[in-house]
Amino acid sequence: MKAVPPGSSVLRSPLQFRKRPQKIVYEEDSLRRRFYRDHPYELLRPQSLIEKEIPVREDWSTLLGAERVAEEQALAFGAKRPLSQTERVLILEQENIKKCPPKVTV
Repeated sequence: MKAVPPGSSVLRSPLQFRKRPQKIVYEEDSLRRRFYRDHPYELLRPQSLIEKEIPVREDWSTLLGAERVAEEQALAFGAKRPLSQTERVLILEQENIKKCPPKVTV
């Protein structure tokens, strides 16, 4: 406070802010830019900061049930998934709305 006492105004002068802060540049930044320029699809892969600590899973059977895998394969080969109860009700509702449009009275 003794070296730089506050001014008479609480607001600072705009002249104090003319200098822009220096850019912080790390050596890794240029390496990272080059890597993603050479391998652009790596940007699509989700990144984790603790990636090295996650164990590599080798047995996926506990995560994906056989039924789910079978359903995905069937859909990939053109099978049609049956409609859920909610989807059936929505279709019936849309059909009834088309039959009887709402009457608006003024």
